[in-house]
Amino acid sequence: MLIGQLTGIVAMGGVFLCVAPGAGDLNADGLVDWFDLLELSCHWLSPEGAGRDDTRKRADANGDGVVDVADFALLAENWRIPPMAEPAVGWERIDTGFDTILMDVEFPDGQSRIGYAVGESLTYRGEGIVIKTTDGGDTWMRLTAEGIPGLEAMSFVDVNTGYAAGWDDYVIKTTDGGITWETVPWWTRCWW
Repeated sequence: MLIGQLTGIVAMGGVFLCVAPGAGDLNADGLVDWFDLLELSCHWLSPEGAGRDDTRKRADANGDGVVDVADFALLAENWRIPPMAEPAVGWERIDTGFDTILMDVEFPDGQSRIGYAVGESLTYRGEGIVIKTTDGGDTWMRLTAEGIPGLEAMSFVDVNTGYAAGWDDYVIKTTDGGITWETVPWWTRCWW
């Protein structure tokens, strides 16, 4: 589905998508990435003859003289996510069990069993989450209620006391290891 494909690209940030040769690869580097999407957007709904001819012809996948949603749909059919690479040497891939984009992870000083992570459901103003592990990352539990603003950063001074902050000037604090959270009053228009 076109919308799902386009949403997947946005949500994956710097992940490059593989594509069948020629379809969507406007700069002919074998990938459909942000550079190709930028080039395609330059031709979006522009009249024939606008922009560089070589990329415009490749962007106009159905050959109707305009780069529009029909061209995106044709290109989306060829997009696929490459297999995930193996983790770097010395690193282990951990599944938290939560479908969220983690923005910050911290294991407070002096130990390696208790850790916290914050994140959000979308890269822009998504629903926020704080999760915790007490077994070094083998299992994770949700600490915050659903519906809070997306969280971008956190800092824990010890295993019990920490702060998390994110969208909408939202700052929260715990002093009991995440069992309870209180909202911290904050000035507006603060960027994290």
